[in-house]
Amino acid sequence: MTFANVLVYVALIGYVLFKRVQGQPVATPKRLFALPIILIVLGYGDLTHGGTMQPIEITLTVTGATLALGLGLLRGRADKLSVRDGSPFVQWGAMSLILFIGNIVAKLVLDLIGVAAGGGTSAVGKSLLLTFGLTLLGEAAVVWMRTGGATGLLNPPQTSEPR
Repeated sequence: MTFANVLVYVALIGYVLFKRVQGQPVATPKRLFALPIILIVLGYGDLTHGGTMQPIEITLTVTGATLALGLGLLRGRADKLSVRDGSPFVQWGAMSLILFIGNIVAKLVLDLIGVAAGGGTSAVGKSLLLTFGLTLLGEAAVVWMRTGGATGLLNPPQTSEPR
């Protein structure tokens, strides 16, 4: 991981934090899921590019990914939802922020365990984009469902035909 990568990752995390704490209208499903999916694809590519991963690195990456997705799902439940100008609006409260910080701490702890167990420092750092994407995906899925986004899939609109 280069210094430029670290700067990009820190800037991306800072941007997401700023936007979520400030609050924003809930985007269309395409926009809601775009960033998480892009990050997951880039993170997977970053993770699989290069040498073979050791079993401890694979185990900790899967553990971190599962934890990130789960914490994202919890954060989606903790997000404050309201209606502004007739549209759903989402904003992070204290619990959302705590869950996000907990996610970062968990990632750092897993990375330290990986290095202490003999894993390479480059392999543990490469999973950052993947886990960040997964936590945002979990949050987006819950926010989408909480705002009724899944209603169209679960209950398709009925056509009213005169009898």
